[in-house]
Amino acid sequence: MRLLFVRHGQSESNLARDEGRWLEERDQPLTALGHLQAARLGEMIAAGAMVAPDVIYSSLLIRAVETTAGLSRHCAAPIRGHLDLHEVGGPSRGHHARATRTSHAGQSRTSLQTLCPGIELPAQVDETGWYQLGYVESWRQAWQRAQRVTNWLAERYLDTDKVIAIVAHQLFLQVMVQVLIDHQPDFDANWYPGIFKFNNTGTALAAQPSQWGDPIWFEWINRVDHLTPDQVSY
Repeated sequence: MRLLFVRHGQSESNLARDEGRWLEERDQPLTALGHLQAARLGEMIAAGAMVAPDVIYSSLLIRAVETTAGLSRHCAAPIRGHLDLHEVGGPSRGHHARATRTSHAGQSRTSLQTLCPGIELPAQVDETGWYQLGYVESWRQAWQRAQRVTNWLAERYLDTDKVIAIVAHQLFLQVMVQVLIDHQPDFDANWYPGIFKFNNTGTALAAQPSQWGDPIWFEWINRVDHLTPDQVSY
């Protein structure tokens, strides 16, 4: 098993942050640049210059689903939505400080299928949305979710030669990588202590250890050579 981590393309929220603006709704679509970034990554995979996934699992936030749709136009791999790949906190509105944010259920089943035709969605996704927790997730809860995802991947794919693509988000990918390398952070910190960055559509490739629980090997982190310098964003 190899895990190909992919951060979503530039979102409207990313662009607003860079311009000094704040958008109340956190579940934002891609910008034109974000769509281009996803297409460039898909083209690189199709050209054989990047490892090709056997299956793509996507977060159900709009920016990730649209990124997955861009990849799918160039990849034959099946596309599956996953309830546990969303950004830390889940779909929400309000300021980034958790005390002022409120959660919501996210996009409906029809909306997600419109954004990414052919995506296979869990049965729990219906016309009311998909995020049913009803609260903004804490860092500790995000760590526990990442443990759940990595254990699920190991149970399903560990002893295979499959390449599994995970299309997700900057903070949650940080958490997943730290779970894989067993680097537990201070959960009482005001902000999650990251150890690297993912640019928009940046990728990382993790190789299966010989035994689950052993240190995992990363062949690269934050690879963005599918983009020209002016197309790189964060």
